[in-house]
Amino acid sequence: DNTGDHISAKNRMYCELTAQYWAWKNLDVDYYGFMHYRRYFSFNGNPLKLGKNGNIIYDRITPEALAELNYTDEAIHRVVEPYDVLSVEPQDVRGLDGSSNVYEHYRNSAYHRIEDLDTVMQIIDEKYPEYSTACRKYLNGRYGFFCNMYILKKEIFQDYCAWVFDILEEHARRTDLSDYDINEYRVSGFLGERLWGIYYTK
Repeated sequence: DNTGDHISAKNRMYCELTAQYWAWKNLDVDYYGFMHYRRYFSFNGNPLKLGKNGNIIYDRITPEALAELNYTDEAIHRVVEPYDVLSVEPQDVRGLDGSSNVYEHYRNSAYHRIEDLDTVMQIIDEKYPEYSTACRKYLNGRYGFFCNMYILKKEIFQDYCAWVFDILEEHARRTDLSDYDINEYRVSGFLGERLWGIYYTK
């Protein structure tokens, strides 16, 4: 993520979103898809074993893992091409951290500060009021779309990136991060997960 037009230096804040930014600015393709770390989409039509958070988790990419996930050009085309958007299955947050909705889940999660999400809500109200209703609907709902994982058609991806990176940059301008520890400093990545849910809801 450190060639061409990039924000690689912000990786400590943005986490996997620096790769998304790089793809936005440097690639011209029909679809853009993102997985990261130990979490992967499956193109296998059969259910696979899920981790406790509803993710398919492997310690490393191996030929066996790729075969089980059915990572072939044919399988990926067959699954992706009929759709504009593919995302993770929604996760019910009611059993997580004593939360009853997505907003409370953010407040109750380790290394998250609720004032960051409050600032993002304010930015949406000011700069993108057409998203305000979807914002409240998603955050007051019980299902979250986590991990910054999705596969998006080009036009939707371009629109989403312009929206999400503008909001994250405005949040950084308004926030004093000087006392955030190394985990709290990942705030832009954490917020990106919730922003995807808001955008997807809209």
